[in-house]
Amino acid sequence: MFHLNRIIALILFVGASAQAAELTVIYQHQSIPSIKLADGARLDQFYARSNMPDDIDWNTALITSPAAQQHFELQSQALKRKLDRLENHWLRQGESGLAQSVRQLKHELFQFPVAGRIKAELDPDMIRLRAELNRPLIGSYSLYMAPHHASLYLLGLMNSKPVVVLQSGWSIEQYVDTGRLSGADNSVGYLIEANGQWQTVPLALWNKKHIEPAPGATLFIGFEPSLLPDEMAELNELIADYIANRIPQ
Repeated sequence: MFHLNRIIALILFVGASAQAAELTVIYQHQSIPSIKLADGARLDQFYARSNMPDDIDWNTALITSPAAQQHFELQSQALKRKLDRLENHWLRQGESGLAQSVRQLKHELFQFPVAGRIKAELDPDMIRLRAELNRPLIGSYSLYMAPHHASLYLLGLMNSKPVVVLQSGWSIEQYVDTGRLSGADNSVGYLIEANGQWQTVPLALWNKKHIEPAPGATLFIGFEPSLLPDEMAELNELIADYIANRIPQ
């Protein structure tokens, strides 16, 4: 099971023995020259040596390491195989509409860039205020960053634009007032925050709550749970965990 964004903090800055720690910063797909310091140097020391852009949305920043990336890639391959099996299952059942929904979802999921997210506070102001958040780096890391965007990403079993501009005062269900694909869950969605945390959100009229998404968040509409085979009962949660590793754009 993924849960990478919840448990990998336990191995956050543990790596192979090295003489130097290295941080490579990627801003909007452009690499800033990497910084090398002594093993165990703190995040703020790396920030002080880097020529960071001014307009960084630190809430969307993502840090990864070779070990985290390797683990995430294994989980990603497992998810792909699971979705392939689901598509074939519904084809054998003669459910061509459901199988098509799986195909579209696979196309959406595996076209945007992802990296094995390490759960960590990355905002320079926060790590200066709270010393325990100013982590040491051991080995090599990549830090992905992007500027502020007042946008919401939409993924899953619905007919909509992949990116919409956030509207002041709008609740989450107003962004998904579009047609749904075959097999879509009409009652619950998954709101994945820009920092990788996610929660389920009610969408049905009888159960809706006023929840305004934050910039950089993703709303995922998954499969109606009752339609999934028993062995795939947690598929929507696995997909939400995968989306939580999206590289900021």
